[in-house]
Amino acid sequence: MKGEADPLAELQRKLAERIFLIFLLPYLISIVLAIATLTALNSRVKQVEVAVKLANVERILAKDRNYGWAMAQYRLLARDDPRAEFLTRYAGLLFKIEPTDDSEPLEALRKARRLDPNYWEAYAVLAYIHLENKRVREAVEAGERSIQLNEYDAQTLNNLAWIYSHAEDPAVRNLERAKQYGEKAVFLTRRKNPEYLDTLAAVYEAAGNTPDAEAARKEKEKLAATQSIEPSGRQLSELMQNNDG
Repeated sequence: MKGEADPLAELQRKLAERIFLIFLLPYLISIVLAIATLTALNSRVKQVEVAVKLANVERILAKDRNYGWAMAQYRLLARDDPRAEFLTRYAGLLFKIEPTDDSEPLEALRKARRLDPNYWEAYAVLAYIHLENKRVREAVEAGERSIQLNEYDAQTLNNLAWIYSHAEDPAVRNLERAKQYGEKAVFLTRRKNPEYLDTLAAVYEAAGNTPDAEAARKEKEKLAATQSIEPSGRQLSELMQNNDG
């Protein structure tokens, strides 16, 4: 009948469409896989570029102690590729350069913790800033979080040992924990850090353990006379403890 589709022609058309799709599908899959591979490769290349830039900043920082330049580089890295690592190091150096105003460093650390709530160094630097500004309870809270995330954070262990052994607040003072943390910081650094040995001596002294305090202090003095502890660009919290330049 006029106007009615030929059933055979319709069947042939549908069959042709299916055959076309069957042959087209592998090509579509190949294109999708190629795009995914290129995207992953591009991301990997970017990660390598960022890692190279970061290593270069840390190398120059450890060598020249150019804190202002390094701070600017971390700020640029954080702008181009926001990461908790970059924001944390920027915050630490900014506070080192301008310790009288901690508002911007604290904001950078808030952003860092939002990006990665489990980035331990953000809490280590936060504890240091609070300690420098005599916010003892806040320093303890941030420090405990840091060593919860990284039990090998020797600098924060050392700082907490000092706080627990010298805090005026009875709710904070804890000589047993001070001893535990102080001894662990010294152990982790293989008794090669005079600053940590000095803290441990002070902890022993606060606990009334005069013999061990004197022994730790003598060990510290002997070590300090034979070596100079240089701060590592990699470990920002240790870097900030160095008061030169």
